[in-house]
Amino acid sequence: MKVSLGKLSEWVKDQVTHGDYETDSDVIREAVRRMKNTQPSEPKALQLLMDQAENSGFEKMSRNDWTHLRRLARAG
Repeated sequence: MKVSLGKLSEWVKDQVTHGDYETDSDVIREAVRRMKNTQPSEPKALQLLMDQAENSGFEKMSRNDWTHLRRLARAG
């Protein structure tokens, strides 16, 4: 995988120079790891649908509802 960091490459190099990380790859891995941990695990559309269902008061989902949820989950 190739990644172009543009102006951020200097900041990455500074992190390595100051001993915070051993390599440029370590800096990038940590940044991606933090980003992954802060983002919700479910797609926004699925979360919105779940919130609407919870707030609407309906208790039983139809076969079409389940099909729609499966499609959203697969689309991820």
